[in-house]
Amino acid sequence: MVTITGTNCYVDIISDKRHGRFGGELGGKAFYADMDDFQWINAGGKVDDTAKICLILDALEANHENGFQVSFPLDKVSELVRVMQSVPELMGKIYGSGEEYFK
Repeated sequence: MVTITGTNCYVDIISDKRHGRFGGELGGKAFYADMDDFQWINAGGKVDDTAKICLILDALEANHENGFQVSFPLDKVSELVRVMQSVPELMGKIYGSGEEYFK
């Protein structure tokens, strides 16, 4: 289960013992997260790019389960895909084209 909370300037994402915070801006349709403004609150013992990407993917999947949307910038897709390609089990977490989640 993914829990998403926050304020108008940050969003906390809690999933599978990982708790991370993204800075950004609350807009009319979504919270627009800045992937470069990130900090671990509790990483469940694992702090690396893979754990961060799992947290992002969990948040994107949760977008489809509730009315609150967390949006990540499209220009970061290539960076995420590069890291994901080095960890094949992450590639299975993307549904559809993938880009639809990064708007």
